[in-house]
Amino acid sequence: MKRKFKLFATVASLCLCFALMAFGVYAAANVTYKATGTVSFEVSNVFVKAETAVYKAKDAAGKKVADPASQAYDDTAYKTTDTRSSLVDNNWADLAPYEVGELKFNEAGSFKIVVTLTNLSEQKDITVTSHAPTGTQLVNATITEDSANASVSNIEKGNKTVTLTYYVALTDVAKVSSGSWTIIIELNQAA
Repeated sequence: MKRKFKLFATVASLCLCFALMAFGVYAAANVTYKATGTVSFEVSNVFVKAETAVYKAKDAAGKKVADPASQAYDDTAYKTTDTRSSLVDNNWADLAPYEVGELKFNEAGSFKIVVTLTNLSEQKDITVTSHAPTGTQLVNATITEDSANASVSNIEKGNKTVTLTYYVALTDVAKVSSGSWTIIIELNQAA
């Protein structure tokens, strides 16, 4: 009887060891890479339309991306394109933030966020201030602003548009990435 119990205990222990090993292999193979984000607009007495779209990099799923600006991106939006306007019933209104939501680096090593701003006023230009993106406990991922954004300072009146571009990229594929980030775009009447 004692021998049967020892045999049963040994077999049960081996099964448990294999189960734990299989779970460990599964967990290592399915590392979670994701970050969530928001594009916020600080609008002061201007009529503007903001269209925001997110595109994922081609052929970079789950890979570290050294220079996200040099990546090729899909032509179709990864996240639903969102359009918001501060012109409501011929009156000025705040622009609600665009919640980008979760970006999964297992699907792409980097993402491009494109914000197209249109001045709906026929009277005044709009000054544009794009604040440096901030990350809150952004682990193993970065958010950067395209260098071309520095040249954008205003939107001329009469339905003229400007485009701002940002990149969110994975920096370490061996570790879990997480956290959140915020992009703040300030829009005011030009003097």
